[in-house]
Amino acid sequence: MMLYLIHGEIGMCANRLKQGRVYALRILSGWLVATLATAGWTQMPYRPSPEWRSADRRYATGGVFADLNNDGWLDFVVSNGNDMRRERVAVYYNTNGTLATTPGWESSDVGYHGHLAVGDINADGWLDVVVAVLLPQGGPGVKLYLNQGGTLSPTPSWASAVSFYGWYPALGDPDTDGDLDLAIGGFWPYGSGQTRHYIFFNRNGMLETTPSWQVTGIRDVAHMQFGDIDRDGDLDLVAAAREGNLIFRNQNGIISTTPDWVSTDNNRQFANTLALGDVTGDGFLDLIMSDNNQLTGGSGYYKLYRNLGTGVFESTPHWRYYDGYVSGVALADVNGDGHLDLAAGKWWGNVRLFLNTGTGLSATPIWSSAVQLVVEAICFGDLNRDGLVQATYTASAGQKLHYLGRQPIERILQVRVDGRTLSPAEYCYNLTNGWISLRDSPAQSLTVEYEYSTRLEMGVTDWENRGNIVFYHRQPGDVDGSGCVDDSDLLRVLFAFGQSGSALSEDLNLDGTVDDGDLLRVLFHFGAGC
Repeated sequence: MMLYLIHGEIGMCANRLKQGRVYALRILSGWLVATLATAGWTQMPYRPSPEWRSADRRYATGGVFADLNNDGWLDFVVSNGNDMRRERVAVYYNTNGTLATTPGWESSDVGYHGHLAVGDINADGWLDVVVAVLLPQGGPGVKLYLNQGGTLSPTPSWASAVSFYGWYPALGDPDTDGDLDLAIGGFWPYGSGQTRHYIFFNRNGMLETTPSWQVTGIRDVAHMQFGDIDRDGDLDLVAAAREGNLIFRNQNGIISTTPDWVSTDNNRQFANTLALGDVTGDGFLDLIMSDNNQLTGGSGYYKLYRNLGTGVFESTPHWRYYDGYVSGVALADVNGDGHLDLAAGKWWGNVRLFLNTGTGLSATPIWSSAVQLVVEAICFGDLNRDGLVQATYTASAGQKLHYLGRQPIERILQVRVDGRTLSPAEYCYNLTNGWISLRDSPAQSLTVEYEYSTRLEMGVTDWENRGNIVFYHRQPGDVDGSGCVDDSDLLRVLFAFGQSGSALSEDLNLDGTVDDGDLLRVLFHFGAGC
């Protein structure tokens, strides 16, 4: 009965609109907002085809949005090469919201580069870039390009003294001294395997060349990430490896060299990427990872392991989705409801989005890209600054590590401890995971001014020489791309009503036909962004 009434109202309003009576649809849109919002109805903000693609063609692997020149606009940093060809690290600069399609900076050296991580290693207020080397050929397994006042050094400013197959670096502050340390696993599943994995600690603004922390005997750690799994105020280390997923617990600034937890669902997995975030809404970090099935033993699933609230995850995944050659995963609140959603990619396939229901993830993807590519990395950030929000985090005396409540964050504006503004040498932070770590504990108070965004662009790197891509966050219901859902969008849908095709901008729900569902989406968001 309700659907019949809605359809009747739409039909009546459509006729009136054609007669120029737009006001009737505005009245109906208010009723729809109240009715459909109560039912939890939503629409994803990305179009199925990317609106930006890089002009150069590389074997792209790592990708991060980061403001390297401190002009307030996020640039796109990409590492190239993988296991195919020795290539350069590249930066696509963002000028006033327009991302260049060709690199404005490239490294002088070349390599078989894996993934990358971004952070202020030497505490000078400029973001530096750490890059893994997948095929080191006797050289370092990881290297660092320091930021020299807005431009990265053309050659590595630092490189590891040990040679190993590096895939995915991670930055954190496990020793709680307020600067960024580097964790990276050895990874080469196509050969005899790698069994040594490292933390290179930061010593007075530069990483040590020989790692002080090392784990041996665990095969092929694809990705490690720092996170406070047990909420005791320091960063633990989570790893996705061939024999399972692991937690190395942090006790008073010292990371254990034996795992305190190991997943049990697959001890032959082909791990690719992991992400940490509170997906279930209980205040504890959960684990997302991809288990590619290209190699024997891999399951082909994206998997969610819930945090049990006891310092460990559940031993088998609570949620999973099969997609075969699964690869890059990332967590972000893409629809602005305050919950972390999952973006996931695969090799030779689509990018998919799984919406957070409030306590977990949707059983099936609610959005898939129209393009297929070999996805390596997925990243989020507000490239055109159209959704920035300034926020303040406060805390009383106590611990050094603080999660700011948003993931990712765009930038740290100011940090004050006990009323004094800190210099970059007195704290470090991770933009992707949304935490800050202080050198000294506050005696009385901590205040952090920072920015996050409600309108995140999604960047994707492509291994198959077809260019990296960006999906821009668009106002749901905005057919013509003006940023405002208004009369012109209603007219576009009405005059295209009944048309079928695979690339119709009026087909907002991507079902192949412009119909009542698309009209509902315009009505639901009518007036938004205006």
